[in-house]
Order: sequence, then structure tokens, then C-alpha cells
Amino acid sequence: MNDPTTGIDIDTLLANLNKEAELLAGEPSREQSFRPYNLDAPHTFAELVIPDPFVFKLKPVYEKEDFLRFDDAEFVTNAYRGLLRREPDENGLTEYLVRLRNGEDKIMILASLMYSDEGRRHGVAVRGMAPYVTLLRLLRKRAIGFFLKPVIDLCMLRPMVGRRVASLRSDLNQLARAELANLRNVTETSQLQFQRTMADIQQEKQRLLELKSELDELSGQLETTHLVNSQIKTLINDDHHARQRLLDKLAHQSHEHIASEALTQASELARDDRLDAFYRAFEDSCRGTENDIKSLFEVYLPDIIDSLPRQGGEVQSSTPVVDIGCGRGEWLTLLRENSIPAIGIDSNEIMVNRCRELELTVKQNDGLVYLQSQPSASVQAVTGFHVIEHLPFPQLFDLFDEARRVLVDGGVIIFETPNPENILVGSHTFYHDPSHRNPITPTFIKFMAEYFGFIDIEIRRLHPYPEEARVVGMDTLTERVNGHLCGPQDFAIIARKPPGIAASDQP
Repeated sequence: MNDPTTGIDIDTLLANLNKEAELLAGEPSREQSFRPYNLDAPHTFAELVIPDPFVFKLKPVYEKEDFLRFDDAEFVTNAYRGLLRREPDENGLTEYLVRLRNGEDKIMILASLMYSDEGRRHGVAVRGMAPYVTLLRLLRKRAIGFFLKPVIDLCMLRPMVGRRVASLRSDLNQLARAELANLRNVTETSQLQFQRTMADIQQEKQRLLELKSELDELSGQLETTHLVNSQIKTLINDDHHARQRLLDKLAHQSHEHIASEALTQASELARDDRLDAFYRAFEDSCRGTENDIKSLFEVYLPDIIDSLPRQGGEVQSSTPVVDIGCGRGEWLTLLRENSIPAIGIDSNEIMVNRCRELELTVKQNDGLVYLQSQPSASVQAVTGFHVIEHLPFPQLFDLFDEARRVLVDGGVIIFETPNPENILVGSHTFYHDPSHRNPITPTFIKFMAEYFGFIDIEIRRLHPYPEEARVVGMDTLTERVNGHLCGPQDFAIIARKPPGIAASDQP
């Protein structure tokens, strides 16, 4: 809609504003094909620049709308900048603001500045302003302007139309500015959210890579374990066949007594080797990994460290820890990592060889026999994990007796065993191992330590069933059921030899 009295094309103005809004929205072309985002590619953003249509720029040629989009003091200031190439002086700004606020049309103010001496010197062109400049020249000629001005005022209806157009422009400007600010805010928020999402994705990707690496490592260890087990079985079978050939040869010897004795010894040797291999495989399957067992043993390190001799607050070199039934060497490894001298004793040849592969100090022998061969007060600690339940009572009695003799003053004993207070352990899991004899109760083993004069005796209950295995409920009966069924699966006795007791003082 073109108003003939003002020369302002309202439809063109609205179309231009809509065009600017579409440009700001930045909508992609419908013909643009979709491309999936590459997560591995760098995802940094170039700084987003949204053009501001309300920033006035100096140009050699203007459109009327370049000025008319502004209002009040901003309109007058930009008119001075564009047409006179300078900032408005105080008097000029005041004069034109009064005229503008009294209803004079912006077109006529632009024409006044262009027709001024300063405006004509700069000669800045504004498309569509020529008729208004000519009209202003006629108005300034007294003879013509006197008669022409009332007619022009009546036709242009300046006050009414000017205020209406100014109101429309002001409303449109405010709306466009608000939409622009909202668009910038939404864009910045979207960028931040995208960057956070990409950071989260990268973290998850890194975590998956780490998990894959751990899985590959575990797979390699499993393959190595299978290979070692296969080699062990092959060696055992080869050895078994060699021993069997020896048995066949001895069976044909003429002396029946010698042949019979040799056959008996060879049979026992072959049987022992096969049982050793069986027990190693049984531990690998049922006891847990070496790392898991070593982590469980860490709870006993402070007991050993506290018993070590000190001088001036510093730990001194000590006599060794003797570990009876050292098995695969988890406890010996932990002691070595903490610079504590130790020696392992085990009758199982395969277990002993495993410890020697780890360069641990170990001897193949019966634990009680080894202690009986040691001098008095020569050992810092005697330990045994899941050993005492394998012993008949006379040997258990002698074990405590010899341990007390060989320990230095202040030395400690640590014996861990299945806990029969847990009904599932006492009635079921204890018998997984066919070499177990009888469950040992905390009450009995504590009395045994007291009988042999140990002090600072502690019964330490360990390794309860996981929380999810417990019966749900908080009442007294449920708690008692959980205590008997899901309580600690193992317990240990820790005790110390008092100072000043000679070997002759043994019970």
C-alpha cells in the first residue's frame, strides 16, 4: 500500500522486514540434502555472526528505508551521519527533534538536511527523495510557498499520517529487535547444549575404548592361562606315562619284595603328582583369581607392620614371616611389595613351582616339619590361610606349640579359616574341598591361643555374602536369619606372643 501523501510504501516496508527476519532465521534450503554428523570430526564452532539490521552504516547511496527504520533521536542522529557525514550538534539535534515530535514527517526532515548548504556540499544520494527535495525548494520560495504550503499540508495530513507511520515503525522495530535478541539467545543456548552433548559423547566413547582395552587384556590373559594349563596337563601326562613305564619295568624284576616295594613307592609318587595338579586346578576354579585373593589379604598387612621392630620410630629389618600352605603365593607377593621378608612353605610341588616362577622365596615341605627345624625366636610371624581346617587335632596342637616357640617376642600368628557360624558355610561350602577335615569354631581356636599363652587375641570375621543375597526385612527374626545364612564366610585369629617367655615355658 503506497500512501500518496507521504510517499511511504507500507507494503514494501513490511516486505523488507519479513525478508530481514527470514535472513535472521537462517533456515536451510529445502533442496539442501541431509548429511549425518561425523562424531570423530572436530566439532568446534566458528563464531556465529547474526547481522543487526538496526546498525546504521555509512554508504554513498541510500534507500529511504535506511533512515526511516529509526525513530526519534536515533533517526536524527543517523540522518546527520549519513547525509552530513558527522554527528549532530546540540542545536540541530534539538531543533529536528522538536519538529519530529510535533508531527513533521521524517521525509521532510531528510529533505531539509539534503537541501541544506552542508547537505548539498556532500551530495549524498537517497533514492526516491528527489520529489521531496524539489517540493521543499518550492516551499522555501515565498511567492509560491505562501500559497502552496496550506495545500500541501492539507494533502499530506502530516500530523495524523506521520504519527500513525511512526507508531507502526516503532512497533515493528521493537518486534524485530525482540525477535533478534531471542534468536541470538536460542542460538547461543543451542551451541552450549550441543557442545555439552558432544563432550558427553566423547567421554562415553573414551570409556568404551578403555573397557574394550581391558576386555582385550583379559582375553589375552585367559588365552595365556589356557595355554599354560594345557602345557601343565601335557607335562603331567608325559610324566605319568614315564612313571607307568617304570612301574611296568619294575614289575618284571625277579625279586618280588624289591619289585613290590618299588611299585608301591612309584604308585604313591604318581598319585601325589596327579593330586597336586588336581588341587592347583581346583584352586584356580573355586578360590578366585590371584589378584582378587591378594586384595583380600591386604587387611592383614597392618597386623604384620605393627609387629615389626622399630628404633627411633623407624622400622628395622626383621626376621622373616613364615607362610604355611603358601599356595599360589598371593600373600608372599603382597609382603614382598611392602619390603617385608617372607618365606612360603607348601607340600604341593606345582604350587611351589608357581611361586618360584614369581621369584618368591619358597620351600617344598610340610609346614609343621619346617617349623620344628627352625631355632627358637627366629620368626616374625606365622601365617596360614585356609590351612588349619586341613589338619587333624594333634597336628593343629603341635602347630600352635611350634609357632609360639619360633616366634620372636611380640611376633604374631594369623590363621584364616571358613566360618561355621554361617550355616551355609558349615553345612555346605566347607565340603567343596575334599581335603577339609572338620570346621573349626572361633570359640575353640581362641581357647587354643589362650592355652598356649598368646595375648591380644582377636577374632576377625570377614567376607559376608553380598547385600543382595540377604532376606529382605528389618525385624529381629529376619536379622537373625540373615546373620546365620549371609554373615561372614571366613574368620581369622590374630594373636601376639608376649615378651619374656622361654622355650621351656611351653605348656
